[in-house]
Amino acid sequence: MEALRVAHSVEVDHLCLAHNWNVALQNERNINSGNLKSILELLSKRASSSSSLVPPSDSTPI
Repeated sequence: MEALRVAHSVEVDHLCLAHNWNVALQNERNINSGNLKSILELLSKRASSSSSLVPPSDSTPI
């Protein structure tokens, strides 16, 4: 009976660790998603502001 209790305790510990890992991974995904959105917004703003400064390629003198 003691061996069963110990085995159960070990499995519960494994489940808790797995749950904590899943929570940590989800938090990391959320942070990365937010960072990616910020980067894309900055790139979009940069592209729109620089496009007005660069002449179109077909009007560039040779």
